[in-house]
Amino acid sequence: MDSFKDRVSISRLRDRPSQRKRQNAGHDLAPGQSSSPDAAEQAGPSSLPRPVATPALPKSDSSMSLQPEHFWDQAYDALKAESPKLVEGYEKVLSRYLTGDAGPDSNAAEQNAISQNNAETRREQMERVIRVAKERTEKEARLKEQAGTVTDAVLTAKNAVSLALRGVPQASLPWAATCVALEMLANAVGATKASRKGITHIKIMMHWYFSLVHPLLKGEKTRNAMGSDDTGKPSGLKQQLGLQIVELYKAALSYEITFVCSCYRHRGLVVLGDLLKLENWDQKLKDVVDSERRVQESSRQYTALQMTMRLKELVTDQKTDKDNECLKDLRITDPRHDKTRIENTKGGLLVGSYAWILVNEQFQHWRGRENSSRLLWIKGDPGKGKTMLLCGIIDELQRLNAGSDDTSLAWFFCQATDSRINNATSVIRGLLSLLIEQQPSLISYVREEYDRAGKSLFEDANSWFALSELLTKMLQDPSLGTTYLVIDALDECTSNLRNLLDFLVRTSSLIPHVKWLISSRNELHIEQRLSSLEDQARLSLELKQTAAHVSDAVNSYIDERLSHLLSLQENPRLLQEVRRILREKANGTFLWVSLVCQELESPESWDPLSVVEDVPVGLYELYDRMMKNLPTKGRDNCHQILSFATLAFRPLHLAELACLLRLPSSTGAPLPDMKRLTAMCGSFLTIRDGQVYLVHQSAKDYLSSHSSNLFPSGQGAVHSDLALRSLGILTKVLHRDMYQLRKPDFSIDVLKTPSPDPLITARYSSIFWTDHLLLACSSDRSESLLKDGGDIHAFLQKKFLYWLESLSLQRHVHKAVIALNAIQNSPKAAASPQLLEFLHDAYRFTLYHRIIETCPLQIYSSALVFSPTGSVVRKLFIHEEPPWMVKKPDTGAEWDACVMSLDGHTQLVASVAFSHDGKFLASTSHDHTVKLWDTNTGSLIVALKHTFEKVDLAAFSPDDRLIISVAHKFSLVHKAFVSQVTLWNISSSQPVGSFEFFGMLDSLLFSQSGRYLALGGQSTERRRCRIWDLDQPDLAPIVIHNTGMRHLLAFSSDDKLAISLCNKIEIWTLGTQDGGQKVAQTIPVHDKYDHCYGCFSDDGQRFAFVSENKAIQVWDLITGDCLQTLYGHEVEIRGLCFSQDDSLLLSSDQASSKIWDLTTGECTNIAPSVVGTDILEDLRNQGFSPEPQEFTASMAYTLLWKAILKRHITTIIKDYSNICGRAMSFDCRRCATISGKSTVQLWDLFPRQSKVNRQSQVEERASIEGIALSSDGAFMGVFQETDLGDTVTRQIQFWDLAKHEKSHPLWLRDCHFGIHEIWFGNHGTTGRCLMSFNQLLRSLHAWDLATGNPIQLPQFDTTKGLPSFSNDGQHCAGTPRTIYRTSSVDQATDNIHLFDMKTGKFTRRLALQVRTPWTQLVFSPNDKYLAALHEEGELVVCEVASGDLVHLESSERTRITCMPVFSQDSSKIAGISGKGQVLVWNLETGQRTSLSERIPEAVFLRPRILAFSIDGTQLAAAAGDDENILLFDLATERFLAEVSFPRASTGAFLESVRYDEEDRCFHVNLHRQRLVLNTFPVSDQEVGYQLCEKGYGVSLNCKWVTKDGENLLRLPADYRPDSDPDSHPQVNDVQIAANTLVIATERKGLMIMKFAPDVDLSRGRDELVSRA
Repeated sequence: MDSFKDRVSISRLRDRPSQRKRQNAGHDLAPGQSSSPDAAEQAGPSSLPRPVATPALPKSDSSMSLQPEHFWDQAYDALKAESPKLVEGYEKVLSRYLTGDAGPDSNAAEQNAISQNNAETRREQMERVIRVAKERTEKEARLKEQAGTVTDAVLTAKNAVSLALRGVPQASLPWAATCVALEMLANAVGATKASRKGITHIKIMMHWYFSLVHPLLKGEKTRNAMGSDDTGKPSGLKQQLGLQIVELYKAALSYEITFVCSCYRHRGLVVLGDLLKLENWDQKLKDVVDSERRVQESSRQYTALQMTMRLKELVTDQKTDKDNECLKDLRITDPRHDKTRIENTKGGLLVGSYAWILVNEQFQHWRGRENSSRLLWIKGDPGKGKTMLLCGIIDELQRLNAGSDDTSLAWFFCQATDSRINNATSVIRGLLSLLIEQQPSLISYVREEYDRAGKSLFEDANSWFALSELLTKMLQDPSLGTTYLVIDALDECTSNLRNLLDFLVRTSSLIPHVKWLISSRNELHIEQRLSSLEDQARLSLELKQTAAHVSDAVNSYIDERLSHLLSLQENPRLLQEVRRILREKANGTFLWVSLVCQELESPESWDPLSVVEDVPVGLYELYDRMMKNLPTKGRDNCHQILSFATLAFRPLHLAELACLLRLPSSTGAPLPDMKRLTAMCGSFLTIRDGQVYLVHQSAKDYLSSHSSNLFPSGQGAVHSDLALRSLGILTKVLHRDMYQLRKPDFSIDVLKTPSPDPLITARYSSIFWTDHLLLACSSDRSESLLKDGGDIHAFLQKKFLYWLESLSLQRHVHKAVIALNAIQNSPKAAASPQLLEFLHDAYRFTLYHRIIETCPLQIYSSALVFSPTGSVVRKLFIHEEPPWMVKKPDTGAEWDACVMSLDGHTQLVASVAFSHDGKFLASTSHDHTVKLWDTNTGSLIVALKHTFEKVDLAAFSPDDRLIISVAHKFSLVHKAFVSQVTLWNISSSQPVGSFEFFGMLDSLLFSQSGRYLALGGQSTERRRCRIWDLDQPDLAPIVIHNTGMRHLLAFSSDDKLAISLCNKIEIWTLGTQDGGQKVAQTIPVHDKYDHCYGCFSDDGQRFAFVSENKAIQVWDLITGDCLQTLYGHEVEIRGLCFSQDDSLLLSSDQASSKIWDLTTGECTNIAPSVVGTDILEDLRNQGFSPEPQEFTASMAYTLLWKAILKRHITTIIKDYSNICGRAMSFDCRRCATISGKSTVQLWDLFPRQSKVNRQSQVEERASIEGIALSSDGAFMGVFQETDLGDTVTRQIQFWDLAKHEKSHPLWLRDCHFGIHEIWFGNHGTTGRCLMSFNQLLRSLHAWDLATGNPIQLPQFDTTKGLPSFSNDGQHCAGTPRTIYRTSSVDQATDNIHLFDMKTGKFTRRLALQVRTPWTQLVFSPNDKYLAALHEEGELVVCEVASGDLVHLESSERTRITCMPVFSQDSSKIAGISGKGQVLVWNLETGQRTSLSERIPEAVFLRPRILAFSIDGTQLAAAAGDDENILLFDLATERFLAEVSFPRASTGAFLESVRYDEEDRCFHVNLHRQRLVLNTFPVSDQEVGYQLCEKGYGVSLNCKWVTKDGENLLRLPADYRPDSDPDSHPQVNDVQIAANTLVIATERKGLMIMKFAPDVDLSRGRDELVSRA
């Protein structure tokens, strides 16, 4: 490890090869790929087709391996059998190419040289034909190019023939026909327009034809359901698909062969040519297209079934219920359904619209294996068919990789008009869900975080960071092979697009087997973000080389759409003319064609020709025409619908739109009127599954910016109208418990939306009305909205809680937090004080009560009950407070400074730190994590996970882009602490560098430029400082040894660093010209003071630090002289700071702050009475500022401002100086503290409201040390310690809970340290009394409850043990002090005496001699017997009346280890022996019974607590360190049962067991809970036993008040018990009696709650009110 010591190993995110050898999925052999053996070997074994059984097709040999060319052979042979003359003539034409006499007018002899029996020979001949055609085509192209008459047909033929050569010999047969046909097409030999169209179509589709067979050639055997039998021979759907492919190939070959023969004119073929002229080319092409459709549909079915069966195989017995729940929460949308919806909305997917890209060079390069692009960006203008193009590519990738284990495919379609799918987080969620569907094992990455965070992992405002990190890890999984990720319409990702683009670039560079395919408009900002990625390809649909393909695809789309217009099919000439005009005007825009065809399909378009002639060229011009053609009658409605749809933040449901339009019928059922109105809006809108969508993003752009009819008064007016209409809807719909949840703790994690949904018409309004309001405010349309008593104010006063409930049901509570904060900060609200007061109170209400995000009904219980009594919201909705709470806790009159509590860590929180802009808070914990929180909403942004468990420190870089964290662990091998320093990129949540070293860090500091990071700490033998250059993170840090006890670390503005060494301070210059560093200045120090605080002046020329005698030295770094020494502080100085002009110096100690004039040396004290904002304002006026960009950075910065504001902070935060972990924001306005073990609290140091809850500071700072509650819950005793600074007071308080006030506070004069135990007892004269015992002084005290006066007690020798009081309160037993002994006998022996409480005298000496201290004295229930248990375990019993001992069999030889217990009739006594035996003595006979002999061997329990039943027939035994109860039958001496604690009580601490006379059963008292032992019938002869929670209590995690084990009332962090729920309670911080619950809290003091005796949580509120 010596080499490891002080050595740095930077671990950065790099491209690492997988730990296993990836088996790359092979590419399908396409015309653009090489078929050489070398290429096949490089591509890997899966690149070659695997042998499978041949389908039962015509003329196939099932014994041989099926290859792609066999399908073409079978199609050719089938055509030859059907049309022998046609094929024979075609072969004679090809023979002329083989003999070199291929001219159409050649007189060569007609012969057929094509092989008739050998398919392999025939393929070789076809390859020769292709080469001849290539030479002829190239020659023709050169000649025409020289003549200047080159045509598109010639170039097309040339390119196609060149492409065909790459696919031979396997594809030689179809390509030979294509090439010959294209050559004749280029030469215009005998070709008609109709025949040209067919040849062009087949040429475009050829690559698709080849790809069809690959799913059938996968080497795996397939299940019967997928179309194969047990031998692997194809059957069923697979057989059907194979036959359909052969039929398609035959139809295509027939068309091409017929075309070739019709064009070739020679003497022997003239008759054939004449006959072929009669062919119906349109019908033959239709046959080809119909075959394509049948194959496409069957191929989809086959692919889907194959994938489904494959997934079922993978998922079988692997997914758990938790996995399914995780997937359900992850999936915000199913991208597969989105794809289907888009295809259906756009009229279906046509192969011709995308087939061209399959042979595109850039696309094939992207799909390639070796040296291929990792990202392909397809970009184009609106309406160019990008979305459908990607749909087609997805289909092809699915088809080609169906059944493949090492290839994955996921996609996502963004849509700006739908808020579900227009943000980066939704993109990641969609990709994750599809990847997990294909590879179920990948869910482990998500489950790891989901199990900790639940559904909030996917839904909070900052889920992007966590999910992008998960996807990165998932994509790096070794089990993933080639992974295709497709994202459509990136320009429609309106939220967080920048991070998404950065993520694409990062993963493309990082993970080589991931291939991204994205599409978007031509937008500069997307191009700029992608420019940093070198390995990418771009395909612009506007470029000349691709525009022709797009145009062909649009022409195919036109043909498809027109084929469905029946009116045109009856008039071929009209059809041809309409087609011609559409092609001329389309300009390669699919959307334009779609909109025009929709108009042609409408009944009003009776004259198609006039429609297409009148329609303008260009998309926006077409939109203008559509707006003009809106019907005159109902045009206003259309304008309103279009304006609402344009400005809506997501597609509106028909029911929502109907309500916003205020139509009479809007019940959520189908709305025919609404559908008709939507249809009147022309082609701007489309309806799918009841949702109204804009037809395209370009339509929204047009309506937003080009249509003045929709927004005559501006968009702000419509936003205002939408906000008000939304409020009208909400006012009618919202009410309490809209989903009839009833249970107070019902969680939305298990919520199922009811049918019909009560919120169906109000969902949009409830979520987005505030967004419309804010936009209205920003456009000066809110004068009448944000005013006192206005519509907004009235709605909030009546419906605020119900609105929050609706948001909670929809998981959008964070929207309320953001909206309320934005509205209250709006300048328009400043003039409305009442509304502003409500908004601020509602904001605090929503932010503080985070439970309403998951439990909607806690709005009406926890949120109301634990809000201040002066809260505006609470006062308005007091009628909604729970009727089952008779007495509510005292919460104070005003909100205090605690804004929110952040729960999320599972272990101790070690530190907290603010970002410089105050937007983020980092908390470190011993649970491996650094968590980043949003300080505005309280949402968890991301959890950064360390490999070391204990994370101690964190700090943000000056620009808040990076965060550094420090973790440590103890190495058992090296017996030393090892620290790990990690630097994280906040936006990506990824580590960018780390190193480890021996020792512990205690300080870290960034330079002001953010380039350097200084870390100081103790190594194994000495202190070291490490300086890390973040611009060169691969370099090892600079290590400086022998520094002081603590480092003085301070950076100047020019990156100088001051470091305190043992006897000097060194000023280091970092980043010198040679890239190194050097010591520029040394300041000698002649004292041994620990120099911790210092700072540079703003110009970097002076340095000030604190010397040994509490003086401040100021040094000139230019001359090296000490300029001045400043004296005036009497206690340790905590911080220094120069003013901006360097003329003043600010210093502060724990008691005072001073401002020094460096010119004169004069000092000005800051008045200690000035607190809060006055201090900040005064200091700013003098040139000091806490803003991070304006001060000179130093380690003492935060200490300085904390010291200055200490007086103010301590009035805001209870006992601030004693809080173990805290941080203050850089603007000094917020503070974060660690509360309890794992909770972080955020404080507003300067709240908006003027009044801050400062009630009874003494009480707030008191520590509750003990609570006693009377059995009926009427009275309470409290012992507390209060730290007053100089002194500590201890106080016993008596509370009359009926009056809820301290009736007789009694101050103890005993001020010595010692914990007081307090309890209620009986006094023979005064009745009930309050008693306490001082453990330190061994003193016993009692007070009369009625008067509060102390009660005279005998002076017992408590060193022997505590005295015991009789049940009737008449006597007390104990050992008197020596001065009370009256005889020689008394002096010789220590006997227990009986004390008469009425006379105040000792009345009797009992026969109980005390040889050693006893641990317990106890009277029997009838006070007849007194039992003493000695320290060594001997049990002795005597009769009280006579004082004589009772004989107990073998008691002197038995060691009893627990408190003995009497039966209710005082006839028996029981105890536990040291061996764990349960022993029972009969007091009349002295006989002993051992019940433990009846315990089964399987029961391992050492009981310590016993209880008899009321009739003495049963005995219950329990242990404080176990979680079960043993039950015995004393009549039969039989062991009855072992009963375990209920699950909700597992881990609770056992206090006592007793028998309850009223319930007639055993009660088990746990710390914070009560259990009852119930019986239930098992059979006619047997009964079973069960422990159930009874009454009120506190859950084990201390977060809920429970009723009968059910969560009832959520406890906010400030109102939870003091002690750690995971450790044994040191103080009885929870007391339960009857229906009264008392909780001792750290900040809020005592919380006293009383509940109704009967609360049925299944009843509705009205029933509860009536019962209460």
